[in-house]
Amino acid sequence: MLHTFQGHDLGFLKMVAGGWGIELNAPDAYTAMPQLAQALLDRVLIKDQLETLPTGARAALDELLEHEGRLSWAIFTRRYGEVRVMGAARRDRERPDLKPASPAEVLWY
Repeated sequence: MLHTFQGHDLGFLKMVAGGWGIELNAPDAYTAMPQLAQALLDRVLIKDQLETLPTGARAALDELLEHEGRLSWAIFTRRYGEVRVMGAARRDRERPDLKPASPAEVLWY
């Protein structure tokens, strides 16, 4: 899971943590990554999140699971929408974690 978070800034990691109801108190991304990864291993938290996923996002996740996490990005985005490309400033301003544009974006954040 740490590999998934590499290359992301602290703002992104805090958005992911917030979406899972995790309070992330870290001074930088390097420190935040293992904290977030460890917190996301909580089975009760995972169960709660799965139960609250919107229908489209749950369908997207189910399809990924059916294909063992291997589905081409082109097919995935055609079915479940794009993840908008934004820099940190735009992301922090627009808060796509709170206003996702697609089921794919729900899963991203």
